[in-house]
Amino acid sequence: MSDKVEIGKTIVKLRKSRRITQEQLAEAANVSVSYLRDIEHDCANPTINILEDIADALGMPLFVLIMSSTAEEEREEALNKTVLH
Repeated sequence: MSDKVEIGKTIVKLRKSRRITQEQLAEAANVSVSYLRDIEHDCANPTINILEDIADALGMPLFVLIMSSTAEEEREEALNKTVLH
């Protein structure tokens, strides 16, 4: 499993699929446009609270945003490790 989740690319993809501008998403998530831009370019390390605000603004739970940002094989590996017996 890789050490870094590139969540910024996922945010961009989801934002564009919803036809939301950076300005609209930043306002809805209560962050500055420049900070959102840094997050989208994976140049910032947002807190869980900020990511939760962004996920809410995109209309999804935080875990979906995070899981959408990982490669399929990494998701499978993580899920296999957490299966309860």
